[in-house]
Amino acid sequence: MAGATGRTSTPLPAHAGKALTVTVTASATGRTSVTTTLTAGTIAKAAIKITGKPVIKKGKKKVTKKTVIEVGTKLTVTKAKATATGAKVKVTYQWYIGSKKVAGKNGKKATYKVTRKATAKKLAVKVTYTATGHTTTTTTTAKTPKVRR
Repeated sequence: MAGATGRTSTPLPAHAGKALTVTVTASATGRTSVTTTLTAGTIAKAAIKITGKPVIKKGKKKVTKKTVIEVGTKLTVTKAKATATGAKVKVTYQWYIGSKKVAGKNGKKATYKVTRKATAKKLAVKVTYTATGHTTTTTTTAKTPKVRR
C-alpha cells in the first residue's frame, strides 16, 4: 500500500489481490539501522454486506404461495440492500422459468412480463451484486407459485 507509513493501515478495495509487504526499520542512537521487508500474504477481497433478501412483487404486493400469476402478468424484483466499503455496488438480474434461464435481455431486467413458456412452472430471480475489490455475491428469491394460463 504505497504511502502507508504508520503502525497500522487499512487496505482499500483497490488493493484486493495484491501482495501485502511490510518494511520495518529499527534504529537506535549510536547503532547501525537495520531494515527488513516481510511478505505477509495477499490482500483478500472484502465481502459485500447484504441486508434482507430480494423479493418478487406483483404490483406493490409481495408474491406469496397464494398469489395468482397468469400469462401476461408483470412481475418486478426488488433487490436487497447491498453495501461495499469504498466501492459502488452494481446489481444484475437473471429470471428463471423452472431451472432454465429466461433468454435475452428480458431475462436480465428487474421487471418481467410472464410468457406462455412459463405456464405450469415456477419463477425465480437470481440477483447478483458486484463491487470492485469485493467478492461477488448472489442471492435468489423465493419461487413463485406455478404460472396459470
